[in-house]
Amino acid sequence: MKSKYTLRNVPRTEIAGWYRGPIMTNSAVHIEALCEPLEGACGDYVGVFQLRDKRLAIVIADACGHGQKASAILRAVEPMEDEVDVDRVDPSRLLSSVSTAMIRQGTLRDGKFITAAIMIIDPRSGIAEVALAGHPPPIILRNKKLIDFRIEPGFPLGILPDVQADNVSIHLITGDTIAFYSDGVADATCNMGDFNKARAMLVDAAESPTPAAHLINLLDQRRDHSWLQDDTTAVFLKYKNDAMLE
Repeated sequence: MKSKYTLRNVPRTEIAGWYRGPIMTNSAVHIEALCEPLEGACGDYVGVFQLRDKRLAIVIADACGHGQKASAILRAVEPMEDEVDVDRVDPSRLLSSVSTAMIRQGTLRDGKFITAAIMIIDPRSGIAEVALAGHPPPIILRNKKLIDFRIEPGFPLGILPDVQADNVSIHLITGDTIAFYSDGVADATCNMGDFNKARAMLVDAAESPTPAAHLINLLDQRRDHSWLQDDTTAVFLKYKNDAMLE
């Protein structure tokens, strides 16, 4: 009998702590990220997985709280590696598989939860699917204008087995940039919890050749790092063309 092909078996890059810079660059996509923990331990996570059919899965997750407690909560997503059959994966199914595994194993208690966003993109065609589990929606920039992108957030991981997330498809074209982020961007001192200000800042950063570094400059204008109010993470994917993955 054919064994299940899980996320444990696929090439990936994962970040759950301080990081600024590129994650993946090839002829089709350029992905970079920043991750700034409020404390030593981080409750934010970024993962880029290359599936067997050459699609890429980009994951960003945010555990409630920050520091050591949030980092411990974030480790609750580890069962996903043994629960997900990536041969038939789509973003909504992946989120529900993770949530089901977390509930079955009782890994979250006392009302704790994890928000997450997943995009699975075929770099050859530019067709991407996005689903959210209680997470802020991404921004998509085309020709310096925001694309109207409406998506229901679903339930955070660990609350219900079925997070009831919608899969929303978008066809990216050369030059498009998509940015995912944690609510730490909105919570930063300069934004004071205003998601509209956070999104405007992300648009500004997305237009830069080095969006992660530019976002840090926007957030940290006083250079004293006092802008941090929560673990803060952003992921920028620039779609370059419809070439095959090398």
